Amino acid sequence: IRINKIDRAILDREMKEIETIYGKVPIKIGSYKGKVKSIKPEYEALKRIANKKNLPLKKVYETVMKKICQYSG
Repeated sequence: IRINKIDRAILDREMKEIETIYGKVPIKIGSYKGKVKSIKPEYEALKRIANKKNLPLKKVYETVMKKICQYSG
């Protein structure tokens, strides 16, 4: 029998908004010990934009991710 203990770290989360060609989009920023580990757009907001603009969700996601890369870089 093998028993492994697994530790779990939970990222600190912060919500912000960034300005995009679609308007303001909320993003989630996850950080650990003061360092940003992930930045992702809020899915439901992307879905609303895609439906409203009659665009594929993937296109909206990719456009917003490019803006996030500019924001974080």
